Amino acid sequence: MNKDAYWARFFKGIYFPKSSFLQASRGSRASWAWLSLLHGRNLLFKGLRWQVQDGKNIDFWNDAWIPSLPNFKISMAKSVNSEINLVADVIDRSGQWDISKMGREIPQKVVDAILKIPLPHVKRPDHLVWHFNSSGIYTVNLSQREKPESSFKLKKEAWKVMWKMKVPNKIRSFWWRACKNILATKENLFKRRCAVDNLCPICEKEVETTEHLFFLCPWAKMVWFGCNIKPLGDLGGNASVIKWVVMENLTVKEVTNLMGRVAQIAWNIWKSRNDFVFNKTKVNPQHTITSFLHTERECLKAFESPRVQMDNPANQEDLSTWRAPDKGRFKANCDAAIPASGLRSIAAVVLRNWKGKIVDGLAKSVYVGTSLGGELHAIRAACEMLISLGLKEVEVESDSQQAIHLSVSELVPPWDVRALVMDIRHFAKEGNLLFKWVRRAANKVAHEVASLAFRNSLPCNWIVNPPISLVPVLKKDVIESL
Repeated sequence: MNKDAYWARFFKGIYFPKSSFLQASRGSRASWAWLSLLHGRNLLFKGLRWQVQDGKNIDFWNDAWIPSLPNFKISMAKSVNSEINLVADVIDRSGQWDISKMGREIPQKVVDAILKIPLPHVKRPDHLVWHFNSSGIYTVNLSQREKPESSFKLKKEAWKVMWKMKVPNKIRSFWWRACKNILATKENLFKRRCAVDNLCPICEKEVETTEHLFFLCPWAKMVWFGCNIKPLGDLGGNASVIKWVVMENLTVKEVTNLMGRVAQIAWNIWKSRNDFVFNKTKVNPQHTITSFLHTERECLKAFESPRVQMDNPANQEDLSTWRAPDKGRFKANCDAAIPASGLRSIAAVVLRNWKGKIVDGLAKSVYVGTSLGGELHAIRAACEMLISLGLKEVEVESDSQQAIHLSVSELVPPWDVRALVMDIRHFAKEGNLLFKWVRRAANKVAHEVASLAFRNSLPCNWIVNPPISLVPVLKKDVIESL
C-alpha cells in the first residue's frame, strides 16, 4: 500500500489519525469502504506477525511474534512486577537473547521457542510478515482468475533461445516471467485488485504494462538508447520482442547473444524501477546504464569458459578437494554441528592462508531452530570475523548448498532465517566477500572443529596447536592442493 496515496491519507485522517491501520477502530459512522478494509484486516490478523529485528516495536506480552507458539503469542498475562515490556527488553547489549531475564518470568518451553528466533547483528527495525508464506509476503491465490493478457509474447522458437542465454539463472528466470507477463507491474496488480490504479509510478501518464515499463516509458527509452539497441526506436504500443530480437539474417548464436543483452538491460531497468517504488530512489538512466555494463562484464567473465568447467569431471573433484587460495590471500571454511534434538549447536570457522596454515578461527555456541539456521550462523560468524580482521575479497566456503545460495541470491529469504541472511549479505557487500559451495570432503577441517567443540573436546589453543585428530586432515588438504 502506498501510504502517500490520496485515498490512504483520506482514510488515515478520518479513522486513525494517531495510530496505524492495524490499531485502527471501527468508529461510530464507518463507511462501507472502511468496513471492507477492516474485514480484510481481520483476515490478515490470522497469519500476520512480527519479525524480530531490534525488538523496539514489539509488545513482548500482547503482540504476535513467536513463530512456534499458538497464535504466535505468549499465552500468560504480564505480572505486576515484570521488568519486560518490549521484546527489546530481553535482548542484551551484545545482541543476544537474555536467557536469565526471560527465565525469571516465563516458562522454559516459551524461552526455548524464543531462542529459535535468530537475532540480527546489523540493526534493522522490526517488520510484519505473513507467517504462512516462507517469503513473509501475503499473496492472493490467482489460480481461478483470468490470466493477464499482453502483446508482449514470444514465439515457440524463441523459448529455446531464451534458455541458452549466457546470463545468471536469476536473470533468465526474470526474463521468462517478463515474457510470460507475470511480473508485478501496476497493470497486473490492478487486475488482481492489489493496486488502486494501473498507472506507471514513474511517468504517471500511461498504464504500466510490461511493454511500457521496459520500452515505452520515456526514461526507459533513454536507457535503451544509451545501450545502443537500435530496433527499439520502431516499437509501438503493441510491441513484440520477437519482431526485433529474432530478426532476419541473424544466426542462432547472434540471436542468443542479443536476447541475453536485452534481458540484462531489462533486469537493470526492473531493479531501478523497484528502487524508485520501494526506496523512493529517483530513476537515473545513466546509473541504470552503468549498472547494466557492470552486469554485462560479470556475465562475460563468468561465462568465458563455464561449459568446459561444468562438464569436466575434474571440476567435480575440485568441489571435493580443498584448494589453497592464491599467494598472499586467505580462505575461510565454516560448518555447524547440529544435534538431532535440542537447540544448542556449534558454529565453527577456520581461516587458512595460501600455505594451508590456520591463522585464525572460532567455535561458538549458537541456538538454532533448523539445520539451515545453524549453517547460516556459521557463515555469518565467518563474515563478521573477516570484517573485524580487515580482510577483503576472501572466499568463504560451506558444504550447505542452500545456505550458500541464500547468501549470494537477491531474492527475499525465508522469514525464519531472514535476519541471518540479511546480515551475511550486508557483510559480504562491506568486505566484497566471495561465497562458494563445496562438498563435505573439502570442508572436513571446519567440520572436525565444529564436532570437537560440540563434544567439548576442542582445546583453547587449537589455532596454534591443532588437536591430534585435526592434524592429518590439515596435512591432507595441503597435499591435495599442491
